[in-house]
Amino acid sequence: MKSINANKVVKTLHFIAKASDGDVPSLESKLNERGLYECVIELPLINKTVVGLGKSKLESIDNATRTSVGLINVFLKKNPYFSIEFSENSSYLLEEDDTGNLCMHLINKVEC
Repeated sequence: MKSINANKVVKTLHFIAKASDGDVPSLESKLNERGLYECVIELPLINKTVVGLGKSKLESIDNATRTSVGLINVFLKKNPYFSIEFSENSSYLLEEDDTGNLCMHLINKVEC
């Protein structure tokens, strides 16, 4: 089973939800005609479309959200009135099994 740190996925989804008045967003990755997985993300308020390509669903989502978080961070610096809630005390993991199913896990950081 493959996995990635999914904090950028969660930050992207939080931004889209807040920017689109609470609509629950989702990320999809589909196989394109060239045999690569493609994840397309529409960023409201920023008015940009991000496309991530990869050999797996997970890789395409990771590539797309890396780019989207960069654009989101620039937007947030230029627009300090707009903020999104993102806990630094949590970490997220996105896994893809051998059949292409995706599962996200929340991992709470524990302070000793």
